[in-house]
Amino acid sequence: MKTTINISIGGFAFTVEEDAYGILKDYLDAVEKGFEKENGGDEIRKDIEYRIVEIFRERLQGKEVLDLGDVHYMISIMGEPSIYGGGTDPREQYTENSAHVDKRFYRDPDSKVLGGVCSGIAAYFNIDPVWIRVAFLVAFIGYGTGFWVYVILWIAIPEARTTAQKLAMRGKAPNLNNISNAIKSELNDSKNNWSKNKGEFATAGRNFIGILGDILRKLVDFTLKVTKVLLKIIAVFATLTCIGFLAMLTMVLLSKQDMNFGPLENWQQVETYVFQSESYAEWFYVSLVLLFAIPLIYLLYRSVLYLANKRSHKVVSLVSLVFWLFSLTGVSYFGMDLLMEFKQQGQVSQGYSYPSDPKQTLHIVTNDRDSIYDHVQSDSSLLIKDVRLDIISAHQDSLIRIKVIRSQHARTRVQAQEEAKRISYSHHFQPGLLFIPSYFTLAPRQKYREQEVEVEVHLPDGQAIILDKSLSQILSDVESDGLVLQEDLYGYVLRMTPKGLSCENCPAELFEKAKERSESEKAQLTTDTVPDSTGSE
Repeated sequence: MKTTINISIGGFAFTVEEDAYGILKDYLDAVEKGFEKENGGDEIRKDIEYRIVEIFRERLQGKEVLDLGDVHYMISIMGEPSIYGGGTDPREQYTENSAHVDKRFYRDPDSKVLGGVCSGIAAYFNIDPVWIRVAFLVAFIGYGTGFWVYVILWIAIPEARTTAQKLAMRGKAPNLNNISNAIKSELNDSKNNWSKNKGEFATAGRNFIGILGDILRKLVDFTLKVTKVLLKIIAVFATLTCIGFLAMLTMVLLSKQDMNFGPLENWQQVETYVFQSESYAEWFYVSLVLLFAIPLIYLLYRSVLYLANKRSHKVVSLVSLVFWLFSLTGVSYFGMDLLMEFKQQGQVSQGYSYPSDPKQTLHIVTNDRDSIYDHVQSDSSLLIKDVRLDIISAHQDSLIRIKVIRSQHARTRVQAQEEAKRISYSHHFQPGLLFIPSYFTLAPRQKYREQEVEVEVHLPDGQAIILDKSLSQILSDVESDGLVLQEDLYGYVLRMTPKGLSCENCPAELFEKAKERSESEKAQLTTDTVPDSTGSE
């Protein structure tokens, strides 16, 4: 393993291999020696070091130690000073790299009037900035857009702060020769401009533009500061929100075995009775969790980095995107495949008939749902409490008829009908008693596909019944004369008539209650339909 040495260049720390360190040290010493007697030599040396730092930081992508190749690459870009010659002109002590350099947009701070936007654009296209300023002025006066375009460009385009950036703005290579010439030119221009223009700063036009520029600069600076504060607040809020949602997601993951999924008590039953296999369910479950977790974790990661003033790695973003797309694909595939299992509904019905005895009251009862379990696993079957009961008039019929309708969903209607036949449900009838179970069971290994059972009891005219209060949990519809509310029919003798069930022993207050309810509903209906004084309904 090669020996490494820690060094500092321009205030930035680097780790360099020992063989590269010697060449780098000689190079920096030669640069310092070559410009130590030059006017502005310290500034030239600092800008050169800053450019070297930029090159090394670009080379350090994905590694931590600078090697000999990195140093030679830097020298090929910057030019190589002659440390053996002893010439007096620094501009003759290196070989200039004349490779083409792409121009970049920067705001020019040296020639600016307001924010340096016009002068920066002019430098990029190598034209007089006056023409750019005239164009913005015409756009402002003629169309009203020049001001906002200028402000947007002021915010979007960075300022050329370093000599290397100022050179890139004009398409010049930031090497030793160009950096030294640029700094010397700036020093000479500063002296000449001060001597030439020191008397012009007092003019009214210059003062007005200067004041306007200061105001606009302060306004932009204030806007940027407020924007940064708002972004910090948003980042804090996003961080707390992500932590909260991730905590909720974690709680859901830990408690999934105790959660109800409709008629299914926990996730284990979902795996067994809904999906084709447990592995199929696990793939869907993992994809669903990642679909929600990845965006939350990534947003939390970016928010924390923003608050810490650190940059995100592209690899993290790319990996997060790839995994999220995989999870989205998984949820879409498994979810759509599962939805196809519920595409079509099929029904099968079965009828039963029993003798009717008008002199004998028929008690209709069911079991208490709370006294049974939601599932039976001993034979791999599922118990479902989804039964509906309807009491219907049979009119001229002389028999008590019971119709049991079994329904469920499947990929096709035929398949749904075949699967519905496997639903296990049976009632019990004996003279004076009809037992309607409030649940049904699926066949062993039959999947849950929104199965339902509807029981229709058709009563002939004259048949007397008593509805047990336990029926309130399954009773859906009762064909009655409407003189007593359906909710009050339980426990009383009801006789089927051509108008429906009629209560024979209900107290008077129940009839009065139904009458008041009917009048109230009619009054409400009248209020909703009668137009107001303006003629609108």
